[in-house]
Amino acid sequence: MRKSWIVAGAVGLVLFATLLGAGVVARAAGGVSLADACKGTGYKFIPIDDNNFLFKFKGEFGETWNIVASTQPDYEYVVIWTTVVKLGGKPSQDLAIRCLELNNSYAASFIAYDSKNNDLDCQMAIYKPALSGELLKDALRQVITMADNEYRKIRQMSQT
Repeated sequence: MRKSWIVAGAVGLVLFATLLGAGVVARAAGGVSLADACKGTGYKFIPIDDNNFLFKFKGEFGETWNIVASTQPDYEYVVIWTTVVKLGGKPSQDLAIRCLELNNSYAASFIAYDSKNNDLDCQMAIYKPALSGELLKDALRQVITMADNEYRKIRQMSQT
């Protein structure tokens, strides 16, 4: 019971930090389209469709990160995510706790369990009215930094 409160509190804190960050940078005129924001980053990207865009980055340790910026017309947020590690089975309690600890170490990005694909993703959300090329570029950098810095530890823990 206590652990579920800790998890709920951690998730709430991450969402609050994301909303607070988005609110600080929100512009009165509203955000730009995701396609325009992708162009505004100055990075090369591949449009998957009108709502999903793929960026490829080399990490500091040589890994290639496929990062997706994704939204839907009825969503209030753009989600930026990359898969950190594919799991062979359900995540252990130790791995889940480690991911929660990591989530406290980064401002607005977080590790999330994707039960549909049985993997751990590094994610970040941007409030659509705040969306700009510069904000998307910063979010991409944040996701790359977290994924690149932490994936070895997460991968090692997921294999035990």
